[in-house]
Amino acid sequence: MSKDEITHQLDPFFAECRAFVERRHEGLSRLLAVLARSFRLNLKAWLLGASEEFHWDRSSQLESFRGIIKELVSGVPHFTSEMVEKMGADLLTLSNIGVFVRDIKKDNYRGGRLTDFSASWTRLHVMLSFRESTGRALRAQKESFDEMIEGMT
Repeated sequence: MSKDEITHQLDPFFAECRAFVERRHEGLSRLLAVLARSFRLNLKAWLLGASEEFHWDRSSQLESFRGIIKELVSGVPHFTSEMVEKMGADLLTLSNIGVFVRDIKKDNYRGGRLTDFSASWTRLHVMLSFRESTGRALRAQKESFDEMIEGMT
């Protein structure tokens, strides 16, 4: 694996993108987490008034910016005790489709749905290949979830 591929795998923006693609592929885009869309804009072309869509080109990263737009979920608690069982089941579903959430905390939930996948690993992630087995990632995810819930009671 090249240095660029490893950098790509460890980038929080791409972690969000990969997690969304896995959820969308399984038809679970909105059920387990807030809806999100990513974009990348080539500033140079935009300023020059170009209208065609641009292809991903890592060589022009300094001329580009990227972002993720997420569904606005306001006026709801992070989660309630009634949501905890479903939240645990959602994490298991995510791990079954190859998404391992590594930053489980209250602030990453809105209305019982996950809002942040920037630290997540997806199947075939370089860190799962070299450092941690899928089983260990699943156990770590469950332990983090349990600690978050215990801290709330």
